[in-house]
Order: sequence, then structure tokens, then C-alpha cells
Amino acid sequence: MEITILKEVEQPLLNRKRYIFNADFPEKATPARAILVEEIAKKVKAKPEGVAVRHVYTKYGVASAKIISHIYKSAEDLKKIEIVNKKVAAGAAKKAEAPKGE
Repeated sequence: MEITILKEVEQPLLNRKRYIFNADFPEKATPARAILVEEIAKKVKAKPEGVAVRHVYTKYGVASAKIISHIYKSAEDLKKIEIVNKKVAAGAAKKAEAPKGE
């Protein structure tokens, strides 16, 4: 999957940046939000705990999507403002509990 930044807007009152991305995922289904959070965090060099994917806009028959995301300065700022997606939170909790290197 390849992600490119289309637009970046600083929102200092909310301690976040709003990004608009274009994601290309040839010959695959639209990725899950948990995967998008990780890929976006890598792209903007942020912690996944501070990334909130707000919208994913796809078009029928096209293997790309427009993604609107908020990147917060800390996880606490995210929890104050955003409604947490239960599926993404459950996926992050499973990763944290999984034993590493076994």
C-alpha cells in the first residue's frame, strides 16, 4: 500500500494536525482502519496511539481511497476529543497482549 499526503492543516487549539491522504492498494480490498492507522503513523512519523482515522472514501472499482485523519500530539489529547473506534481499540489491545518472539 502506498500513501501520499495531499493536504496538511495545523489545528493548534485542538493539539492536532488534520491530514488528507490518498492511499493506493492495487488488487486488494480496502484495508482495515487498524492497518490504516499503522501505515499513517509510519508515514508522518507519529505514534499510532495519537492517530485517528476519521473518514475513508473509496470509489467503486478503483483500488484507491481518500483518507481524512487527525494526528494528535499525545494519546490523552485524542481521548479527550475523539470517539474511539471499538474495532481499532480491540485490535490494538490484542497486539499489546500478544507475546513477542515466541
